[in-house]
Amino acid sequence: MSGIKFRKVLRESPVPLYIQIKEALREAIASGSLKRGQILPSERQMCRIFNVSHISVREALVELTRDGFLLRVPGKGTYVSEGLFLSGEDRLPIGVVIPATNGGLTSPFISDFLIGLKTVATREHLDVLLYTDSERNYLQATRNGRPGGIILTEPTFSDRRVAKLRKLGLPLVVLGRTEEENVYTVDVDHREIFFLLTEHLLKLGHRKIGLVNGPVDLTVCEDKLTGYRQALEQYGVSFNRRLVRYGPFSEVSGYQNARKLLELPITALVCADDFISMGALRAIREKGLSVPEDISLCGCHNSSFTQHTVPSLTTADIFPSVLGKKAAEKLARVMRGEQVETRTVIPGKLMIRESTREVRRKCQTSRKPR
Repeated sequence: MSGIKFRKVLRESPVPLYIQIKEALREAIASGSLKRGQILPSERQMCRIFNVSHISVREALVELTRDGFLLRVPGKGTYVSEGLFLSGEDRLPIGVVIPATNGGLTSPFISDFLIGLKTVATREHLDVLLYTDSERNYLQATRNGRPGGIILTEPTFSDRRVAKLRKLGLPLVVLGRTEEENVYTVDVDHREIFFLLTEHLLKLGHRKIGLVNGPVDLTVCEDKLTGYRQALEQYGVSFNRRLVRYGPFSEVSGYQNARKLLELPITALVCADDFISMGALRAIREKGLSVPEDISLCGCHNSSFTQHTVPSLTTADIFPSVLGKKAAEKLARVMRGEQVETRTVIPGKLMIRESTREVRRKCQTSRKPR
C-alpha cells in the first residue's frame, strides 16, 4: 500500500469526512492505483492515513462494499472487488480514457460513469482497460491492435486525441461534444441544464449571478457558459464577463474563484460541478455570509453528498451511470459493425433544494416570459 497517494481529507470542507474518504478510495480504484483483488490497509491504518476517527472509516467502507467496490472477508480483511470488471475470453477489451490530476480524480462523476459502463461490459463479456489521460500509452496500445475500441472522456477544442484515434480506424465513442464530424458521442444537454439552473435563480429575482466554470478548453464548459448566457439574455440581463471564472473541477478551484467573485456585488453563484460548489460554500462562510440568506448557490452532477450538506445543495442530476451504460452499449454495437445514431443526448434533471432562495432585495427587474 506504500506509494499510493489518496486525496487529502479536508476537515474544513462542508462535505462529511466519511464521504471524502469514500470518494478518495473510489478514485484510487477507478484510476488503477488500487487494483482488483488488492487488500486495503486495516481500518486502524486507514484512520492514520486519513487522520480521522474509526467511525468515519467504517462508514466509508460499508458504503463502498454495498456499492460493489469492495469485498469484506471476515478474519482476513477488505479487498477491492475482483468482479469490478469482468474479463472476456474471446473478445478484445475496450479502453476507457479518464481524466486525472496530481491529486487524482476530482469528482465522483467518473466513478459513477464507470459503474454504469461496467454493467454493460459484464453483459457483453468485455474486459475494460482503464487509462488516465496523463499516460499516453493507450495510443501505443491501439497501434498494437489492443484494445478493440476506446471511450474517450472530456473532449477539448481541436482534440488531437480524437483525430489520432480516428486515423487508426479504431471504434471510438466520445463522452461529450467534439468538434470533429461523424464521431459517435454520448452526452447530456449541458446548455439546457445551465439554462435551467440560471433560470431558476432568475425566477427568484437574482440578477447578479456569478458562474464558476470548469477548464476553459473543454467543450462541455463552453456548453455550460452558453446555457448560462442564454438564460440571462432570455430574462433581459446583460452578460458580464467579470462574473465568469474558470478552473479545474475541484473544491480548491471553487474556493479560490468564489473568493474573487465575492468581491463583486453578486447575489448568487452557479457552479459547473458539485465539488466546485463545496469550495464556494467555504469561501462564502469565510466572508461571514450565509447560504442561501446572502448568496444562493447551485452545483451540478447531484453527487451523493449534496443531500447531506448544510444547507442541502440545489444541483442538476446528469445521470453519469446512465451515460456509462449508453457509451458502452454504443461502443459494443460499433465494434459489431451495427448501425447506430451518431449523437446520443440524455436529459438532465433540476434538483431544487435548500441552498437557493429569493433574492433579498425589494426592487426586482421584471422577467421576460420564456
